[in-house]
Amino acid sequence: MPDNNRFASPSPRDGQRANDRQNATGTPSILNVPGLNNSSAEHWQSRWEQQYPWHHRVNLGVWSSPDRNIWVQRLDRAIRAAAQPC
Repeated sequence: MPDNNRFASPSPRDGQRANDRQNATGTPSILNVPGLNNSSAEHWQSRWEQQYPWHHRVNLGVWSSPDRNIWVQRLDRAIRAAAQPC
């Protein structure tokens, strides 16, 4: 598990796209891809997104009714929009 202080990011998380969220250390972005029905607030992905500013959830759209083509397109878009390697 990375040391929190070493990878701390001063930039805010809410309302920003993944490519706008950069930190001074150059820590790569980590894209979280929840599965069917998304991840609840108690899920490890949600907790890591709150705790580590370099974790970003990919919004795949309708979580309860997956569409493979839409999900792949949105994941591709999120990877391309990331400012740093994922």
